Amino acid sequence: MMRTLAILSATLSAFLTVVASAQSLPTTAQLAQHPSSPDIEVKAPPSVLILNSYHRGYDWSDAEAAVIEDIFASRRPDARLFFESLDAKRIKWNEQRANTIAGALALKYHSMRFDLIIALDDNAYDFILRFRDGLFGQVPVVFCGVNYFDPARLQGIVGVTGVVQQIDFVGNIRLIKRILPGVSTIWAITDGSLTGKAYRAAFSGTGLPEGINVEFLNGEEIGWQDLLARLSALDKDSAVLKLIWLEDLTSGYIEPDIGYAAIARASSVPVFQVTESGLGQGLAGGLLVTGHSQGRQAAGMALDILAGADPATMPVVTEPECEVRIDWNALAERWGVTNSDYERARRADAEQTTPTVRLEKPNYRICLANDPLFSRYDLLTREFSGMTVELLNLVAAKAGLTFTYVYSEPSKTVSNLRAGRCDAAMPEFTDRFDREMLDMSEVSLFADWGEIYVRSGQPISGLGELKGRSIAVVGDSAFYKPFREQVEAIGMPVNLFWVASYEAAIELLLDGGVDAALVGRFHPISLRKASKLVPTGIIIYPVAQRMVVERGSNADFLGVYDNILSGMIRDGDSDYHRVLGRHTFKPGEKWIPGWAWIVLVAFFVTLIFAVITRRRVWHKTRELREREEKLRVILDSIVDAVVAAGPDGRVIDLNPAATLLTGWDDKDAVGQCLAEVVDLVDQEQDQPITGWVESVLGGNLVQLSSDASPTLLSRRGGSFRIEICATPIRDEVGVVSGIAVVFRDVTESLRTEEIRRQSQKMEAIGQLAGGIAHDFNNVLGGVTGISEFLISRYREDPTIVKYCGFIVESGHRASVMIRRLLDFARMGKVESVAVSVNSVVGAAVELLKGSLPRDIEIVSELLASPDVIIGDGAQIENMVLNLGINARDAMPEGGHIEIRTAVCEPFESERRIGRFLLAPGLYLTISVGDSGIGIAPAVRDKIFEPFYTTKLSGMGTGLGLAAVMGIVEEHQGAVSVESKPDGGTIFTVYLPLSEAEVNVQTSEPEVLQTNYQGVVLVIDDEPIIRTMAQVLLTESGFDVITAVDGRDGLETYMKRRDEIDVVLLDFIMPVMDGMATLRELIAFDPEVRVVIASGFTNDHRKQTLLDAGAVDTVNKPFSQQEICTALINAISR
Repeated sequence: MMRTLAILSATLSAFLTVVASAQSLPTTAQLAQHPSSPDIEVKAPPSVLILNSYHRGYDWSDAEAAVIEDIFASRRPDARLFFESLDAKRIKWNEQRANTIAGALALKYHSMRFDLIIALDDNAYDFILRFRDGLFGQVPVVFCGVNYFDPARLQGIVGVTGVVQQIDFVGNIRLIKRILPGVSTIWAITDGSLTGKAYRAAFSGTGLPEGINVEFLNGEEIGWQDLLARLSALDKDSAVLKLIWLEDLTSGYIEPDIGYAAIARASSVPVFQVTESGLGQGLAGGLLVTGHSQGRQAAGMALDILAGADPATMPVVTEPECEVRIDWNALAERWGVTNSDYERARRADAEQTTPTVRLEKPNYRICLANDPLFSRYDLLTREFSGMTVELLNLVAAKAGLTFTYVYSEPSKTVSNLRAGRCDAAMPEFTDRFDREMLDMSEVSLFADWGEIYVRSGQPISGLGELKGRSIAVVGDSAFYKPFREQVEAIGMPVNLFWVASYEAAIELLLDGGVDAALVGRFHPISLRKASKLVPTGIIIYPVAQRMVVERGSNADFLGVYDNILSGMIRDGDSDYHRVLGRHTFKPGEKWIPGWAWIVLVAFFVTLIFAVITRRRVWHKTRELREREEKLRVILDSIVDAVVAAGPDGRVIDLNPAATLLTGWDDKDAVGQCLAEVVDLVDQEQDQPITGWVESVLGGNLVQLSSDASPTLLSRRGGSFRIEICATPIRDEVGVVSGIAVVFRDVTESLRTEEIRRQSQKMEAIGQLAGGIAHDFNNVLGGVTGISEFLISRYREDPTIVKYCGFIVESGHRASVMIRRLLDFARMGKVESVAVSVNSVVGAAVELLKGSLPRDIEIVSELLASPDVIIGDGAQIENMVLNLGINARDAMPEGGHIEIRTAVCEPFESERRIGRFLLAPGLYLTISVGDSGIGIAPAVRDKIFEPFYTTKLSGMGTGLGLAAVMGIVEEHQGAVSVESKPDGGTIFTVYLPLSEAEVNVQTSEPEVLQTNYQGVVLVIDDEPIIRTMAQVLLTESGFDVITAVDGRDGLETYMKRRDEIDVVLLDFIMPVMDGMATLRELIAFDPEVRVVIASGFTNDHRKQTLLDAGAVDTVNKPFSQQEICTALINAISR
């Protein structure tokens, strides 16, 4: 049982360490609020772009982003936050990457209007300064974490402010000197990144302690292995100051957790640091700048700007905000720093709390309410006493101030503050107050909470174990209502006994009248009787006690107050902790008069020797049993899978999550080889993953992320993509005594990420397709327009009418093909109508026959009945053509293609088709099979990606199957692939069947009018379009004036405004585009009538033009009738 317990304990510790590292983000309650950021009501939710220089998982920028996200969640929950990462640490940052990312952001956010941009660190700051105006316009920018800051660079740039990551070099070196008095040389480590260069440039060498020399180990000059070798050979009179090292000449990017731990292990002398990155990895700490403080300050400035503040009035913050954090365990264990060194350094820490702001006002009136525990008010002496007053007096003495305490009723504390009767106030539980009219201290004077106590011997450690128990509560306490609401929310029955005081609750519990008591943290007098009480760890409603001032006043006072109070809290031996200790109950504390100690000692010595052995055995057994039960409850409740194995690599335990994923019951799994229960394969290589168990038993940590493609094979069939961490468990002397394995199913998250990635690709293709479509439609407009003119002019000549009619028809077919391209790219609107699939497929088969070589035979069986779906016939035809061409290309030596339609109703077990899940019902299937070379399993999952192709260069674009996937998704269908190498391939498309009837429409030929009247100004940069429009419109009776671009058109309209009735304006033009021209025309003449002609068919873009003031829009290529109708309607408005 001992070995099992040891394994379970270590397993749980390893797992909780992993969870803590992933979830140790600051809570909203811990976030500091910017003093000038009131809650505001906005008309529309703001959109904020957060641009990260680095990547998710990099602890520094994660801390910045997390605090910004939490502050926005609590202060502006309506704000929409968009996150983008430049990944400049892991991937080399250069001009080409910057331009590529700028292009990608332009495509992604072309229709987005941001209200604010937050740039995290140097690369994002540099990127925004270069590309902001072109990408987003002059959107306000707040930056933080910037090292390479030059104020001159912001000259002439509007709307940019933020927080500089100012490192206190001299402060760190002085701190090192105080901890290690014998140090004479400081070796500063920097890499070649922007941050590293900024650190070296910022170091001036002035202000250093006497006798200190600073040398740099520069990553632009030495490699990773050389660095480690130099660190291992440093003299004892040296110390290391890690500035940054995440990349070098030889190794590229180095993961922080790996790199900093390796630096700490290699160095023969203590390694200190200037930022929090690497703290906990063996580094010694220092006077640190934190990502949390940078993000907090930036979030406050961002909220002010969103509330209406002008960034120009907000100076860039350049003063360092640092805090002392020392890892004393690392100093002692790795480099043998003694207790005397610790005490000397502790005093140095305390010096850091000396206020940097001296207050002109020596006396401050503090408003307090009468509270028997914290601030007791004596009506006779009119003086306050209690823990709150004692702690505040310590702060006042440290600051050289005097506090005068003003009495207030509890409900009027804040109103007295706002009425000017005091300078600051300490209301009861400031967590309850809104910050709209108040500024609050960032540091709380103390925190109070309720806790459940039980009699000794009652093993209660979780809220669920109180079910059915009787609990004594003080009805008017701050903790009763939250506790009652908590148990009611989870539907847990308890019996609550109201008592008048905590003393009465304790007495009732000691006498056995109840099973537990809810007691406040600060009740020492009554709890001195409670030596037999045991805290359960069940905490109820923790609240903080903070100093408040009226918004916008006494900001300096709050700053000094926070600075001094935080210093006293960090100093474990300060008077602050002694005062707190006197008022805090410690479990097991006894109140025994001094005269009784002699008798008691003699009695207990005799008694202890009589029972010590039996009690030790009994307590140890009970402890082990309780601990094992708690571990089992916790282990079973963990959502991640956990498996423990012994030193022989055989399973000794697993939790329910592991049972579910592996398919092994706990009884069957125990005793089996770990590698058999956790059966891993490499999905990419289609090979088993071996040797990992042996590696862990050898003392190595094994981690496999989803990028390594680990797949878990279940004993019950099926498989899961997982992330897994296996760590060795060591006994007291460091010998590996087992293995702890933690893994989770990431199949669904990977699928979601893949869908997101595909969406981004399709968006890029959409932009490309839109540009191509515009140019094609311009060309087609000229061809079809002139042809229509010839038909109209020479309608009596059957030869001209016939052949020009062929040209017009071909142009219309080309226009349809362009629309299909836009449909594929999601830029055109899909027409959903009743479609006869057999007819559409039959037409596609006829087109395919003309493109197939003689050695390929095509056979079709169109047996679907009924065959009607709701969709777009042109898209369905395009899909069949793509599948047919793909089949043709798979048979270079000839073969046959089979195209069939049918109707089916998939069973429930058949409705999961790849990543699609079909709804119940009837489906029409279209299958396209070939006898070609087949598709290799390794590439089968990639064939639907845009631009992916296995064909030779020039033989394919990689868009055909991507188009098929887009059409299938648009029609709420599915597509499956069956293929064998050299055995052919069958694509089967499933489309929902409809009961609608196909509407066969007939249209009468257009009758062209030639008696229109009006003067039209045609503005287009394409000569053929201008000529075609002039010919068609003149033929129809209009008078036409032409202009070669937007500027020419604007000047022409200004000169001939009185005679021009309507403007036909091209959308895409050089010099001045259509939108700019439209705005200038309306600014000159608000009554101007403008019709926009465009090769785009995007409905959103059309609406934008109409909203901007256009009367109508027409798509190129347009017919004579279409353009004439649009112009006449505009004139008649």
